[in-house]
Amino acid sequence: MSSDRPPERAERLVIMNGSRLHERHLGGQWTVMDSEPQGMNPRGIHRLDTARDADPKTKGEYRGAVLHVDKANIYQLGNDSQVVRHDRNRFKETPHIGEGARIGYDSGRGVMLNRSAEPAASRSVVVTAARTAPDKER
Repeated sequence: MSSDRPPERAERLVIMNGSRLHERHLGGQWTVMDSEPQGMNPRGIHRLDTARDADPKTKGEYRGAVLHVDKANIYQLGNDSQVVRHDRNRFKETPHIGEGARIGYDSGRGVMLNRSAEPAASRSVVVTAARTAPDKER
């Protein structure tokens, strides 16, 4: 039964009953490192130490709630209900815990696709161009 025991310093989030507990396995038992309100986080027990690494070369996107952010990583509940670990150094902006995020990669850089300001800027350029076009024709 010792194979069911998590390794020392394993990490998990326990999200239920209105709380979000960040726990670490120390000395054979889980110890609460941090406690916050549940917020918009999905309920469940999510292991952080067994998260799979996001592939910065992927053409697709990772969708799901951001479970946890620390100094080195961003943890997201992926499309398949597995926790995905993103390298925080690849991001210009950091998502918020509980945020429903769409994360993609552009030339190895992490991009928050649901926050991108570029489409809004493009739309304003198109609108401005459409307004000035009739003046040039007159």
